[in-house]
Amino acid sequence: MDQARRKARSLLELVSHTMALEDQGVDMDDQVEELARELADRRGLWS
Repeated sequence: MDQARRKARSLLELVSHTMALEDQGVDMDDQVEELARELADRRGLWS
């Protein structure tokens, strides 16, 4: 799950920068956990 969290954080950092420019906030910790769960649920992603 740590690997999924790292991948999720790197993807969301790109999005959060764009959203900040548009004056839209992102709750990074919640979004990271949600995306990490989705990434970890994909079969064969880390193999």
